[in-house]
Amino acid sequence: MDVCAGCVAMAMPLTLKSEFGLRDDLIGVIIGTTTIVYMVASTLTGMLADRWGPIFVLKTGVLIIALDCLVFSLSKNLGLFILCAFGSPLGHAFFWPAFQAWFSADVDRKEIARRLGIFAVGWSIGLNVIGPKLSGDLMEKLARAPFSASWIIAVGVFLFFQIFKPELKRHEVHPTQEADEIYPVEIRRKFLTGARLANLMAVYALVTMRNFVPLLCVDWGLSPSSIGTLIMILGVSHSLSFLVLSMTHRWHYRLSYLMSGQFLGLLGLLSFALGGMFWLQHGESGASSIAVPLVLPALVLSGLMAGIAFMSSAFYGLFGEEEKGKNSGINESVIGAANVLALYLGGGAVYSMGSFGPYWVCSFMIGLFILIQLRVLRRVGKAA
Repeated sequence: MDVCAGCVAMAMPLTLKSEFGLRDDLIGVIIGTTTIVYMVASTLTGMLADRWGPIFVLKTGVLIIALDCLVFSLSKNLGLFILCAFGSPLGHAFFWPAFQAWFSADVDRKEIARRLGIFAVGWSIGLNVIGPKLSGDLMEKLARAPFSASWIIAVGVFLFFQIFKPELKRHEVHPTQEADEIYPVEIRRKFLTGARLANLMAVYALVTMRNFVPLLCVDWGLSPSSIGTLIMILGVSHSLSFLVLSMTHRWHYRLSYLMSGQFLGLLGLLSFALGGMFWLQHGESGASSIAVPLVLPALVLSGLMAGIAFMSSAFYGLFGEEEKGKNSGINESVIGAANVLALYLGGGAVYSMGSFGPYWVCSFMIGLFILIQLRVLRRVGKAA
């Protein structure tokens, strides 16, 4: 389903520009507004998953996505095409909180972490690597082909759940008993709050790098293939951090792990912003030669920060919590809010501060939220 999302995310704005002739700023407003739809809807659909059952809600989401992609592929009307741009995030808002509630029901701590790791690696590769690559290749052959491919994927996923009715292994555990025996509820809730704040800033940094670094790379004269490789490194770092965290449990309820990931991300962004300022002061010469060593550490560390923060936020919202759909929905809403912040604050920073403005603003925001988290978690430290 994230291959589906990655295909549409790349093909939709390109189609609005190439076929319908919309300006870049209008396309940016449309993308930002669709992200708000996802942010608001995720919390509501997560609660629906707790009430109606996650399988019913996620299948509803797949049907919305399938219908949306079908209309995307056939529509020649601009108004209908823009309406579909809002339908896509709505369908995904139904799917992802319910999916997380489904795979995390009635399993112990280690199994939740393992499944979260598999899930996170899957969505990171699907959204950041396979989806954009597939979309670009298909668009070269036929302009609306990415939407048709996404329709096929969505129909296939719906039929899989409808025909095979998959069941996951469950453990004989009470939803909160194991958690209560290991960690007091007060500690769990504080870590959940801190991790959500960390996730907000980590995804904000990730989206900032993914959207604004390619624009810088164009100014530096890098080829499209080189730009794609750099952004792929961001996704690879993201995915590898998920994989490593799924193989160990030492980070559970450890403030040092949550903070270290954010400090590393902050270090990467500051080094990039300072390096860019130094480069600008020295005549902007040798852009293509300095680009890769300047941006690579920031991409790697931003991906690492996002991996630690997302896993923490998702795990703390699922382990020992009965309203798994609601908590997953809030987590997805945090991700949506981070996307909105990145698009609007980043655009404003470019306009007012220049090409390296988004990274200065992002660094400031991460530092501010680290202080807020330390205040929330100052009496927690290591879990008892």
